[in-house]
Amino acid sequence: MRRKQTILTVVLVVIITIIFVLFREDTKQPVPTPELSTIYSSPDRDLILYGRALISTTSFYLGPNGTVAKTTNGMNCQNCHLDAGTRPFGNNYSAVKSMYPLFRARSGGIETI
Repeated sequence: MRRKQTILTVVLVVIITIIFVLFREDTKQPVPTPELSTIYSSPDRDLILYGRALISTTSFYLGPNGTVAKTTNGMNCQNCHLDAGTRPFGNNYSAVKSMYPLFRARSGGIETI
């Protein structure tokens, strides 16, 4: 009897999932990237440009011969996060801000961006 209930539950979940996927509205819209002109006039200009450089030329800072630390395999974050993480649907960082502040057990404290 219990096995039958489990099978029925799984079948019901699969059917509901299929219905949801077939009838949902496609709402995928790219997150707009700020214009460079707004970045250059921002009070955080230097920090933003450093972050962009860190993503596009990661190995310069954190590569085998990195200026900050000699770590990683020499790949740049931009290898996966296209256009320094700004390309729509290109594995961008648009959702990162929603995850912080975050408690990490490893560091034993709250981390922010």
